[in-house]
Amino acid sequence: TFPEGASYKLVVLPSQNDIRLEEIQKVEQLVKSGATILAQQKFQHGRGLVGFPIADVQIQNIANSLWGNEPKGEREIGKGRFLWGYTVEEALKLLNMKQDFSCQLETPNIRGIDWVHRRDGNTDLYFVVNRADEEVKVTANFRVSGKQPELWNPDNTEIKTVEQFNEN
Repeated sequence: TFPEGASYKLVVLPSQNDIRLEEIQKVEQLVKSGATILAQQKFQHGRGLVGFPIADVQIQNIANSLWGNEPKGEREIGKGRFLWGYTVEEALKLLNMKQDFSCQLETPNIRGIDWVHRRDGNTDLYFVVNRADEEVKVTANFRVSGKQPELWNPDNTEIKTVEQFNEN
């Protein structure tokens, strides 16, 4: 749980091999404080030249303390848990968590769909973004039932009630 009140059962880091020193220090702090974090690949070096080359050594030291030597694994650190090498689906299964969101694209693209879910009281808010440079047709599945979905357009602040949807 963050100071603003947002809480997450699993934080997924982007798949990349570079990170700023302050960011990996924050990841380490979050795990020690009780967060469960998933990373697909180990950070190797800093982003940019700030603090180079000392920052790279510090980043590698922190990465080595989080990751094991195996391509896939998990470790308890402080009050939290650090997982690496798993897909999100594998990590959710390992943690006995139901998948919160999934989607199928009519025409798959490399960039895909990203999303974030948070809850405000009894309201579930999903921010879903198309990373492609083109319009896509998507069938989205949300782990929510008994509610009327709405689409909020951040470009023009328009809110539309979704008329056609199915509940499982």
